[in-house]
Order: sequence, then C-alpha cells, then structure tokens
Amino acid sequence: MKFIEEVKKLQEKFKGHVVLVKCGIFYTAIGKDAIILHELLGMHLICMKEKLCKSGVLDKNIDKCIKAMDERNLSFVICDYDKNKIGNKITPICIRDNKVIEEQRECLDCEACDRYKKYMDVKGLLEEQEKGRRK
Repeated sequence: MKFIEEVKKLQEKFKGHVVLVKCGIFYTAIGKDAIILHELLGMHLICMKEKLCKSGVLDKNIDKCIKAMDERNLSFVICDYDKNKIGNKITPICIRDNKVIEEQRECLDCEACDRYKKYMDVKGLLEEQEKGRRK
C-alpha cells in the first residue's frame, strides 16, 4: 500500500483527529489535516499531488507542534512510518482525544495557490520529457 493510501486509512480510523506521520525527518499531514494545521497553526502548505495539500514539521520541532495542538485542545495522532515493515507500515505512537475536528476539504483553492501552479509546471515538464524519451 502506498504512503498516501495508508495515511488515508488511518485518517478514517481516527476521524476528527489530526494525523501526523513521521516520514524521514518530517512529520507529515495530508489533505484535511494539512489544512487544519495551516489554518490553526499557520503551517505552510505544499502540493502532495494534484488536489491534495501537504504540510509538515521537522522532527526536532514536533514538541512545539504537539504543544500548539494541546493549547488549542485539538485531537491528534502522532505516528511512525516504516517503509520496510511488512503489512501496516504506520504505527500510532501518541493519541490525544480532545476536541473533534470537522474538516472535509483535501485541498484549498488550487488554482489560486502559487505552489500548485509550480507543481503543475513541473508535472507538465516531466510529462514532456517522458514523451520525448518514448519517441
């Protein structure tokens, strides 16, 4: 199962919680969770893929993020991701059941987002390069 699919499965399991998954040196939030962190904590958004926002916090700063979510009484789940693990690669390591969060959007207005425009430019460039290789 791909990373995005596993995170979405965890988001379903922990509805109403912000899900942050450690992947490399970042704790990553996608979709609705990235939007919540952006709107409530001021975290930056980038495109994970078309129509899906992503936000992240360096692992050395996760304590500050946890403190900020606690101060806002947010429900959240902090997880670890092990790409080498067989089966479920994501393991919850910290769960806080506070205020339930209702957010349905997976992305903000992509057409108004500068990062989305850059993402689409890069995506188009890569597609053109791939077409050139196939000829």
